[in-house]
Amino acid sequence: MNEIILDEESGPHPDGGFVSHFELYLDAMDAAGADRSNIQRLINELQNGKSLEESLKNQDLLVQNYLRQTFQLIERDSLTRLMASFCYGREDIIPDMFRQLIKRLSKKDPQRWRKLGFYFTEHIDCDENRHGPMTRTMLERHCSQEIYRWDEAVQTAKNALLQRKQFWDEIHKNMISKLI
Repeated sequence: MNEIILDEESGPHPDGGFVSHFELYLDAMDAAGADRSNIQRLINELQNGKSLEESLKNQDLLVQNYLRQTFQLIERDSLTRLMASFCYGREDIIPDMFRQLIKRLSKKDPQRWRKLGFYFTEHIDCDENRHGPMTRTMLERHCSQEIYRWDEAVQTAKNALLQRKQFWDEIHKNMISKLI
């Protein structure tokens, strides 16, 4: 787990040096001309001592729901459920999702999407070659021969994938509505 955290907190930057994946994501948003005011407002409110629940009130409903689900899992669920959600709802699925995005964006405006493409490529490499295999190994060791843990992990993985799909479907719907 520490190796995954280290990768997330100190990856390379396309202009040189090292940054967290979150900082790289914010930089890529700026380069693409995306509005990151909601993210910045959330960060500011949390830094100023507001609770997550208070800070979410000023966010889009889609973001509220996704973050609530994520933090409820972190705060309330079993280690098995947390590991399965992390593995299959994030680390295992990201490479294929991001590959599709890179293909589409690189055709449109390569310079505008250069940093976001770099961010996606970094995640593909990390998640496919290191994080995905590591999280699968951790889950296998944790569940071992305990069938009830595997049942819990499978159900959680299904839920995590469904939540991820619903999240991206809503983003897609919002993007389409803005284009019409």
